[in-house]
Amino acid sequence: MIIQRITNSSGIDDLKIIGETDAEKAFVRQLAEAGTLTAVSNLSSGMATFRALPLAALANQNTLLSRGKIGKLDFTLRQNANFAIDLKFISDALPMALSDYTVIKLQLKNAKGSGAVLTLSLGAGLTVTGDDDNILSVQFLPAQTALLCNQEYYYDLMLSTAAGTNTYFVEGKIKIDRTVTS
Repeated sequence: MIIQRITNSSGIDDLKIIGETDAEKAFVRQLAEAGTLTAVSNLSSGMATFRALPLAALANQNTLLSRGKIGKLDFTLRQNANFAIDLKFISDALPMALSDYTVIKLQLKNAKGSGAVLTLSLGAGLTVTGDDDNILSVQFLPAQTALLCNQEYYYDLMLSTAAGTNTYFVEGKIKIDRTVTS
């Protein structure tokens, strides 16, 4: 397999992955189809150019860079325990003010089309913080995580403006580490 770095003016380099064997070509196609990386070129002959997803970890914070794609972030919660994560939003290299949104909501579901098992919203598990109002603190409490009995759940984060425009910036899966003692 050949991996080439392609310098990008944004400071985040693209990767060109070229499969040399049939197995490697199939693997590159799987990466492109699974959304593991964002494909920015047409997949042909087991070769694709990928751009980093609009989600990158920075020193115990997760920075969401708005580039017209929904970021993928999977994480693990321990049942019966607190869990907190801060998501930092940036658009066009500038802080993205979350105070511009009237509704911010995160829902966990057993499957993408099913009903919500747990909903976090502003003031109830979600808090906008930071000097530029661009950090969303997400907090799961032990009473909430105790209810999560499946091995994994799907979630996404919806932000709504006063005009009723819904935008989704991040989605993923939440794996649950089950506990014995509650």
